[in-house]
Amino acid sequence: MYDKAIKINPNDLDLWVNGVICLISDKKYDEALNFLEEGNKLFSENMDLLWLKVEIYERSNKIEKVFELSEYFLSQNHYNQKIAIQLKAHGFFLLEKYNDAIKYYKQLVLLDKFNISAFYGLYISNLNLNNIDEAKKSLDTMIKIDADNPEFYFYYANLLKNNSEYINANKYYDKAISINEDFRYYYSKGEALEMLNNKKDAIDSYQKGLQLILELLDRIYFDEISFKKINEKVNLFLEKLNLLIEQ
Repeated sequence: MYDKAIKINPNDLDLWVNGVICLISDKKYDEALNFLEEGNKLFSENMDLLWLKVEIYERSNKIEKVFELSEYFLSQNHYNQKIAIQLKAHGFFLLEKYNDAIKYYKQLVLLDKFNISAFYGLYISNLNLNNIDEAKKSLDTMIKIDADNPEFYFYYANLLKNNSEYINANKYYDKAISINEDFRYYYSKGEALEMLNNKKDAIDSYQKGLQLILELLDRIYFDEISFKKINEKVNLFLEKLNLLIEQ
């Protein structure tokens, strides 16, 4: 489909990007890479295509190719050194070599103090190394950079909840919900409220989250796989509610 459209309008970057995404979704990684390289001939070193290439390497378990990309950009001009460092950090992250990843993420934020993906990498890497205070620092910075992103408050709330800081966790869940109601936020908030033995508010949180999922099912068409996953979420909410109501 995208081949035909590109023949008509080869200079439309979105067609190339969406074509690669479709091939990745179908797990046709070799075809996706070939298609992407054709696009690169027209859009040399485009960042969207670059990170799609990284995704192809990641999904096809060719992490060494990410490092090869890093070395290529490192050999280029100063601007591309940021890309090289980010690729190297991401490569180590994918290999679960978190100490090495942190080293390069820290280099990256020195060059670009507003790089959200670098701070996210620091957050996850430190979390996996159980460096909770460092993970919190990264989340604090992410929130300062983009205070309207509900996911950052959700990450912070989950970190606090997993560290048994349930009261503070609920404050962050509430902040996330105030920006965007999401069934995941209500489910996790319900879990934190359960740990505080607040049965009434936990039930309320699970009910609100369940309602959001049911509204999604009414409003949006899901393919069979996606529908199955959503239905599993519905069952999780129902299990929580049934257990609490029976107590």
